[in-house]
Amino acid sequence: DSVVKFSMSSSTPEGQYSGTQSNSTLSSSHSLNLTNLAHQSTYYYIVRSTDTAGNIKESDEYSFSTATSLPPEEPPIPESMVE
Repeated sequence: DSVVKFSMSSSTPEGQYSGTQSNSTLSSSHSLNLTNLAHQSTYYYIVRSTDTAGNIKESDEYSFSTATSLPPEEPPIPESMVE
């Protein structure tokens, strides 16, 4: 399985990350989406993975920054143009 723990504070003590996202599917390639993140913010995270034998491997702490804003939404289609 895969677990990502993240927070807006660096060097957070174990278990004190404010967000957690996980996927229990066993795989050699992992991908997780993090949602509801603040704009223009730096996040710190660790990744933990467990194999079929129960061995756990945890990464060092890394960071990423979110974009300043979301891309503009498409304008609604005027009702008069909807068939």
